[in-house]
Amino acid sequence: MIHKALWEKLESLDPAEVCSRTGACKSSNGFVLPVLNTRFIVDPAAEVFTPAPGEQQRKPNFLLELSGVQYLINARMAPLGEELVSAEQFDGGGIYFRGPHAVPTQQLVERFGKCTSEFGLVAHSLGGNRVSFGDEAWTLDLFPRLPVTVVLWGRDEEFPARASVLFDPTAGQQMPLDALLAGTNFLVKELAAKSIDT
Repeated sequence: MIHKALWEKLESLDPAEVCSRTGACKSSNGFVLPVLNTRFIVDPAAEVFTPAPGEQQRKPNFLLELSGVQYLINARMAPLGEELVSAEQFDGGGIYFRGPHAVPTQQLVERFGKCTSEFGLVAHSLGGNRVSFGDEAWTLDLFPRLPVTVVLWGRDEEFPARASVLFDPTAGQQMPLDALLAGTNFLVKELAAKSIDT
């Protein structure tokens, strides 16, 4: 459950302005926010973050709620950059994204390190677009103005499997680092948990 002050902050903002800078849409009970390939209703008055009607229903997820509400509060319109960066390259990221706050790439290695093609199927099912890095790499729109690129190198005779999570340089402007980590954790868990036959 996220802090009530975040809901109050979101509720105090002009809905039209929020939609203009975030890519969300206004609804009768808050906002419709695309997350990967699912639409969510974010209702600050009721403090609810739930799949929109017609979407597969799921349990509330703290990582998604925290990052989604922070995205709606903080995101801004900014042209995407021409290069990708690691989380450590953001202001303060070199200190923050360490130890327990490190980007959880090991989950991706454990799930897909022996079969990178399965990773491609899962990423595609979540609305990703393939890009040319590593053995398999996909860019997924975590939120409308926050693309995340996941790169996977499969295990071979010489090297163990490894994975990287890369961001557009503007990602550090879209939300605080703790919320960016929460959103990244949510994305990694979605990738690692999703079955290719769903």
